[in-house]
Amino acid sequence: MNANFKKLIEGEISLKKAFWLYGNIYPFFISLIIIITIIYFQENIKESILKKVFFDISLFGKVIIIIQGIIFFTYVSFATIGIWRCANNYKGKKIWIYLAKIAILYAYYSYIKNALFLYENSNLIL
Repeated sequence: MNANFKKLIEGEISLKKAFWLYGNIYPFFISLIIIITIIYFQENIKESILKKVFFDISLFGKVIIIIQGIIFFTYVSFATIGIWRCANNYKGKKIWIYLAKIAILYAYYSYIKNALFLYENSNLIL
């Protein structure tokens, strides 16, 4: 395991770095990779984007997308725990502790909501 990620999980890095880097920037790029993968495997990209319905994905594409989703949720689960712990160890103003915790929980909720939307509007069932 990466030493910095281990420090994150143990809550030993600054709240600012944990929140912005591990809680926002990295998930953004991982999500972007997943979105690009979904678009790449679409049979009719324009229609899929306009209708917000994703379909006609090959079995190989489905497997790749599901693996990426598992990796993403594993990462954000550990990052959420780490950011929570960093907030607990934060020595500054209490408002930043509460805001970081609320924001990271809302982000996690949003990830689940978006994954369910994608699942319901696709044929990702193998």
